[in-house]
Amino acid sequence: IHMQTEPVITTKASPAKVWTLVEDPEHLKNWFTPIKSTVATNGATTRQVGTTFRQVIVVLGKPRNVDGEIVEYQPERKLSVKISDDSFTGSLAYVLTPTADGGTEVRMPVEIIPRNMLVRAAVAVSAPLMGGAAQTILNQLKNMADNQA
Repeated sequence: IHMQTEPVITTKASPAKVWTLVEDPEHLKNWFTPIKSTVATNGATTRQVGTTFRQVIVVLGKPRNVDGEIVEYQPERKLSVKISDDSFTGSLAYVLTPTADGGTEVRMPVEIIPRNMLVRAAVAVSAPLMGGAAQTILNQLKNMADNQA
């Protein structure tokens, strides 16, 4: 059992403006509110394929350390990361597509694969809620991007 979702938004902000919001950890935590911090763990000073990081994410009121690695990095087009902690592995991406009116469509495919039976049961029960939470988070990106457009 695993959870997959792919929320989508369209913003009037350009791909360049949206890229800044999804690529820069300081901007990311302003709209992806469960994220409290992101720190490179391999000494990288720029973000690129192979950069590893640790994020502190608050889940159900408790902070969790989530490790990640950038696996695809195409400026203003796509940022993909592998993520994991002691209870799951997974992936998350931001896929940016320019719209005819100068805005951006943003897709955020997410996959979470539980590491043990207890987490599998929790994912099975809460998958619809997790999908809704992912859409809510992406809606926060839309609001921030629209305000900067």
